Amino acid sequence: MNSDSTDKVSFPVDQILGITMIGLILLSALIYYKSVKAQRYLEPSLAISEPRIAFSQKISDLISKEFGSESKSGVIFTVNSIHVDNSLIFTDSFNKDTVKTDFIKKMSNVLLAVLNDEQLRLQFDLILVSARLPLSPHVILNKQKQIEKQNNVELVLNSLYDITPEFKNNYALYFTSSVMPVRPDENENWIEFRFLPTEHLHIDVIKSLKKYTF
Repeated sequence: MNSDSTDKVSFPVDQILGITMIGLILLSALIYYKSVKAQRYLEPSLAISEPRIAFSQKISDLISKEFGSESKSGVIFTVNSIHVDNSLIFTDSFNKDTVKTDFIKKMSNVLLAVLNDEQLRLQFDLILVSARLPLSPHVILNKQKQIEKQNNVELVLNSLYDITPEFKNNYALYFTSSVMPVRPDENENWIEFRFLPTEHLHIDVIKSLKKYTF
């Protein structure tokens, strides 16, 4: 005798609920595991970046206070450096034998505020005042331009000392000057004030990361 009925398999409700609960528990465990891994990545990243972010924000605020917005002032802060167009610093963009004292005074206000702030001062060892030297195939010309640009940055540094004697009296060890060789196609019309990070900062970062080690 043929039967049109189909065998049906049924599970008790309590078994279905049990399987569902096990699935939810496994899913929760997986989500928790992923979140812990993400936290272990994000927390040390924040520990490293937070002091630098605060440092950059403070300097940006000081620049805005003295010069206004970057787009209008021509004073640009990127990462660890303040970039200034030569035309803002030197009275004559070609001879570069005198500086604009009003501008140097404003820049000295920014740098002095940074140096007088103990927390900011811990972030760097030196302020490098530098000019760019696009290298050419002519060795003698490169040497002549290097001497010229070294004189330019030393003039800027000495002008800072003259306008703000506190730099030379209290913070002379934080300043140095140099000429930085760059590619021939790079713009050389900049004076850069670069904050060179301190080695102590790296030590503090390593100490702060100890609790994240497995």
